[in-house]
Amino acid sequence: MDQLFYVLTIGLDCILLASLIYVIDFLNIKKWGYFFEVFGRNPLFIYLLSELGVSILYFYQQKWSILLSVDLCKYFQRCRR
Repeated sequence: MDQLFYVLTIGLDCILLASLIYVIDFLNIKKWGYFFEVFGRNPLFIYLLSELGVSILYFYQQKWSILLSVDLCKYFQRCRR
């Protein structure tokens, strides 16, 4: 299952990268990319943003895992008692 996920995400990344290259380089549409250009040059901002993202995802993972475990437990009727 993991290998399928890897192939799928790599394929999606290649499609996204190809479409961005087409829009930015061939169509020469660059106005919307200024935000990424400015913050892409500052690695400290990217690092802090990734740390913030990990913290937020960790917080919501704990919250969602409790909710999902109850719902999935009722759906599959495989609760440990």
